[in-house]
Amino acid sequence: MNRLIAAAMFIALRAPGAGAQTTASQEPAMLAARMANGQLTLWITKAASQMDEADYAFKPTADVRSFGQVIAHIADQNYIFCSAAKGEAAPARDIEKSRTSRDEILPALGESMRYCDDVYAATSDERARTTIKFMSTPMPVAAVLLFRTHHNSLHDGNIVTYMRLRGKVPPSTAGMP
Repeated sequence: MNRLIAAAMFIALRAPGAGAQTTASQEPAMLAARMANGQLTLWITKAASQMDEADYAFKPTADVRSFGQVIAHIADQNYIFCSAAKGEAAPARDIEKSRTSRDEILPALGESMRYCDDVYAATSDERARTTIKFMSTPMPVAAVLLFRTHHNSLHDGNIVTYMRLRGKVPPSTAGMP
């Protein structure tokens, strides 16, 4: 999925006048980014809701994050990526270090996802082509948002494994034939 989105965004962002006759919500590159964001947001937030307090402390092995730490890490990174794309300082920090329970982490995840949803909704293809500095590297806003999508997709893979090990069906596969 990430390669297809990357190719679509590359083509749309390189096209002269891309989005000139469309509204911001219909511009091709950001439309693709919003679709990927929406799918991953749904899967990750549903998975986080399906796991109970004991699952949040679960670690498949001693040398990896607990399920709760993975979810809190996603929340932290959402703010880092999306605030950079928006051009402001991250409004929240250190969720992974400061929150440990399901009741603390789950709302933080939801807030970070809504924050990013607002950034994706407000980002036009023109803004997506704007170069910003992220992690000491100049890159287009679209690349920062695509990097976030890739990051969340990788962690969704972790979530699937954690859920399967706990005997649960991940939202990304629930209802699939």
